[in-house]
Amino acid sequence: LLGKTKQDSKAFLQNLTNTLNTLPTPPKEGWERVKLSNVCRINEKTYNPSNEADKEYIYIDIDSVEKGTGKFSTDNKLLASNLPTRARRLADDDSVIISTVRPYLKGFAYIGESIKDSIFSTGFAILKGNERLKSKFIYILFMFSNDLMKQMEEKMPKASYPSINADDIKAFQIPLPPLEIQTKITQSIETIQSQISFLDSALPLLQSQKQEVLKKYLF
Repeated sequence: LLGKTKQDSKAFLQNLTNTLNTLPTPPKEGWERVKLSNVCRINEKTYNPSNEADKEYIYIDIDSVEKGTGKFSTDNKLLASNLPTRARRLADDDSVIISTVRPYLKGFAYIGESIKDSIFSTGFAILKGNERLKSKFIYILFMFSNDLMKQMEEKMPKASYPSINADDIKAFQIPLPPLEIQTKITQSIETIQSQISFLDSALPLLQSQKQEVLKKYLF
């Protein structure tokens, strides 16, 4: 496993270097900054499922999204008659869901393909980029941009239920590189995250092997 880990790490570093070498240097003044409301659609689709009492939905609420990883569960299935009143949002393919409650926990996810018969909580803001902004780049910004997180924190009330709302999100300022650069930045981050995930999964086995060596030769 150690040999494979080293080999994979070497390949990862080479791929990352190749990707980073294709990224142009940002202009001295930085990329153009724009309001999110000017480059993406927010909460565009809603639906009231109460007139389909016998239909089963996949209900995705804030607890369905793993914090800080972008992973989410589709296991929560409910009849429309049993859905909470917060089950109102719809997410198309190529959308981003943003938990507006305690956003510092990063309950965010990218929806690559629409989920059949799904409905989302109004605890999410659902964003979709326009012709100037790629949706996946929105996800990368919300997940990893310190500047955007600072803007969210500034909007959160100092109370036991810190949250942001759609108007806050519309006013957030983000950098807007050209579309090609957005794609390359996203690919670079995904490459790095893939390696982090691989190392995280390998770590328990490596720790176990280390303990076996210590037990056999040092104790």
